[in-house]
Amino acid sequence: MDALLQLADVSLIIGQTRVLDHLDFAMEQGEIHALLGANGCGKSSLAFMVMGCQGYAPSSGSVRFAGERKRIEMAAMLAIQPRLAILDEPAARVDVLSLDEVTEAIRKLRSGGSSVLLITHQEDVAACADRASQLFAGTIVFSGSPAAVAEHYRGRSCVRCDRSVCAHA
Repeated sequence: MDALLQLADVSLIIGQTRVLDHLDFAMEQGEIHALLGANGCGKSSLAFMVMGCQGYAPSSGSVRFAGERKRIEMAAMLAIQPRLAILDEPAARVDVLSLDEVTEAIRKLRSGGSSVLLITHQEDVAACADRASQLFAGTIVFSGSPAAVAEHYRGRSCVRCDRSVCAHA
């Protein structure tokens, strides 16, 4: 099966900063994939690049995406069931009691046929994914089950990605 989203050797340079560094990444149709990493490691920039936002064109490599490129609210996504929903911190500023509603909405997207790229810091939210990856300095350093990636992510020593050498990369 062909990937719904395929990034091959993608780099993104903004100003003097290499935000994404020769990134290889693929997502299948109907998959929920959580992307975890410290603040500043490139998660949101990756989402902006895939969505085609101004100023986020890849510096090199190729991005193949067969789907909609709109940043919209979760409710609208549920209504239109896009082929690929990119959710950047969907549970940010959501109280703990409402987290289940967020993860249920993500599951409803998938059950309706959408693939979901889920960008989050929250292990409870990432747990609803089929697969997960940890991003460090614009590179995927670890992939696996959400639980395995969360465990690897918890072992990091950084709070914000300063793009220096990471013992967990």
